[in-house]
Amino acid sequence: MKVTLLFVIAASFLASVLANYSDIKSCTFTDSKGKKYDLSGLIAADEMAYSWSQQLWDTSDNIYSNPDFSNKKNYMFQLQICRNITKPIHPEACNVSAATYMYDETTKGCVSFGKLELATFEENPFGDGIHLNLYYGDTVTHTLRYKGKIYFVCDQTKIMDGPVFEHLKDNYDGHFRINTKYAC
Repeated sequence: MKVTLLFVIAASFLASVLANYSDIKSCTFTDSKGKKYDLSGLIAADEMAYSWSQQLWDTSDNIYSNPDFSNKKNYMFQLQICRNITKPIHPEACNVSAATYMYDETTKGCVSFGKLELATFEENPFGDGIHLNLYYGDTVTHTLRYKGKIYFVCDQTKIMDGPVFEHLKDNYDGHFRINTKYAC
């Protein structure tokens, strides 16, 4: 009886692992329906990876009843797909191995949203592609770290549109978006 139960548990675990197979190094993912995604065509050949400037609003001091959206800040972002960045734009501040960086041009500080050594692919919640979860980014507190999600959203008309930084959630989870035919 115990051996049978153990076998059923092991078989269920193995089936769930095989149903969603991902290989970060080859940049491929097979979803629960058997559909295979290959994002290797999006890996930046340049060692600087993808980099862009973006203006964001700092709403951290806002009052819910009277929000103030006048406090804009300039950030420089750097992102690589299925690889860690090999040449950070600001190596004096962005000095840890990571797949994504957010550099604050005012404070000269850098945030890493995670490493490829600890990453997983998953299907998007709305069924419009897949996303790459990045873990073990910069430390926030002794129990909390930054993490990131790169959403690859299906768009049959685009090889690649983006990346763009969407937002930072309350739990220090940075979200990026790339529209691409490779997610279809």
